[in-house]
Amino acid sequence: MSSCPKELERNGPTFGMSFTAEQGEKLFQRYLNKKVSWFESGEGGLNNLIFFVECENDPDKYVLKIGGRSCPKIKTESEVAAINIVHKYTQIPLPKVVAYSSDNKNEFEVEWIVMTRSNGKPLRSSSKTNDIWPNLSIDQQKSIINELVEYVAQFHNSIPRSNQIGNYKINGEIGSDISKMGPWNNYKDFCWSIDKFGQISFVFDELLNGFPLERVITIHSTSNSFL
Repeated sequence: MSSCPKELERNGPTFGMSFTAEQGEKLFQRYLNKKVSWFESGEGGLNNLIFFVECENDPDKYVLKIGGRSCPKIKTESEVAAINIVHKYTQIPLPKVVAYSSDNKNEFEVEWIVMTRSNGKPLRSSSKTNDIWPNLSIDQQKSIINELVEYVAQFHNSIPRSNQIGNYKINGEIGSDISKMGPWNNYKDFCWSIDKFGQISFVFDELLNGFPLERVITIHSTSNSFL
C-alpha cells in the first residue's frame, strides 16, 4: 500500500484525523454485530485512514476505510457504487462492500466503508527485500500481465457504457461533482468546466480543427501553457 506523499501530510484530506480501536470495535458491533479480535492501522493514505480488522468466529478479514475531508458523501457513494457495478457485470476479483456510511453526522463524525480484505501482496515495493516483480520468471510475469489484460477487457466489454461523464451515485446513475457541476455529455465539456484558464479546451479546439497532435503538444509545452 502506498503512503501519503510527505508534502501532503500536513494539508491532505486526512490531516488531523484519527480513529481509535475502541471506535472500530463499536462500529463493528453496532453495524455488523461482530466482535473485533484484531485491529491494526495501515499506512497513512492521502484520502482515507485505513485499518485492518478481524472478528471472533469469522473466517473473513476486513478493511475499514475512514473517509478524509474531501468530496463529502459523493466520494464514498461513488466508490461503493463502482465496486458494486464491477461485481455485478464482471468476474474481476475485488473486495465486497459489507457496510458503509456516506453521512458524517453519525456517532463517529466520519464517513466510512467496511469491505472484505482480499488476499495477496503488492508486486512492487520501494524495499528491495519486498519487491516481488523482479524475482518472478518471465512466464510468471506474462501470466500476470495476461490476467490484467483480461480484467481490462471485462471493464470495456461487460460494464454498460454511459453517455455521460460524472460521479456514480449510489443507485448507479451518473451524477454531478462536489461543486454541483455535471454530468457532462463529452470530454470537451468536462475539460471546459474544470479548466480555469481555458488551455485544455483550446487544445481540443485545435485538434478538432485539424492541427496535428505533435504540433499542438510542441506549441503548448514550449509556452508552458499546461503548467
